[in-house]
Amino acid sequence: MLGLAKGGALGLALAIPALHFASKRYPAVRAIPPVQRGWLMLIATLGAGMTNAELSYEAYLKSQWHGRTAEILRKEQEEEEAGIHALSLQGRALHWAKENRFGIIGMSWVTAMAVSGGLVFARNRGVPFSQKIVQVRMYAQGVTIAVLLASAGLSAIHLPDEEALEKSEKARAPGEAWKLMVN
Repeated sequence: MLGLAKGGALGLALAIPALHFASKRYPAVRAIPPVQRGWLMLIATLGAGMTNAELSYEAYLKSQWHGRTAEILRKEQEEEEAGIHALSLQGRALHWAKENRFGIIGMSWVTAMAVSGGLVFARNRGVPFSQKIVQVRMYAQGVTIAVLLASAGLSAIHLPDEEALEKSEKARAPGEAWKLMVN
């Protein structure tokens, strides 16, 4: 609960000044009714609060790990981190991109929406709002499809030092952990 409160306070502390400065700068934000402003602050507060609560919960669970099983899990995690650090810079970048593939795809969509929205709304003054939204979505979909294809291509790339990491990961298959605990 403390993590939720800290994250919520941070989200609210960021949302209030952001909304204040956006109201001074943009007439469209200034025209937002108070109820919708409240919803914007609530979304920021809950989003940051729940994210921080989840991170705090995971940290708490890790602090409660004790015994032989915890030692085995920590050892496996250290071995994996050592294997990743042993990779070349290109191998680490490729490994990171493969591990965070869906986050990259999602953030590319968000970024494409923001950039294309800024470009489309800055020009084409005579075009109706609904058509501008459609244009923004189409540009963002195009970028997202390109990033999806690139991520599919990433999965086909195998560097020699990355193959050694994959072999060590297969040796520590999750289904085989019971053998370590029995020994």
